[in-house]
Amino acid sequence: LVRLQPIFDIKKVLSAVHNAIKTKFDIVPHTLHEALAELYAADGQYEEAARELLDHAKREELGPDRIEHVFSVVQRHGLGQRIAHDKVAQLVELDAERAVT
Repeated sequence: LVRLQPIFDIKKVLSAVHNAIKTKFDIVPHTLHEALAELYAADGQYEEAARELLDHAKREELGPDRIEHVFSVVQRHGLGQRIAHDKVAQLVELDAERAVT
């Protein structure tokens, strides 16, 4: 079995993205928050990934495919029971029927 080495240090990339969000943007593009969520998921920080998606997901700004992405991250990583109560309200805002299932 051959084990591949990662081509980048995910912790360093997470740090760089956080730094960019804090210092280079007045208004952070939603795609950057999504990228940060994907980095968290790649690092095994699934709750942080869901939090990042939910903190910056507004129904009026997202199309159906992006809303589906939010729910898929929650479902794929079994986060339904681990999401904080304030985040449940955000899930309901995105899709009330799906949030309660």
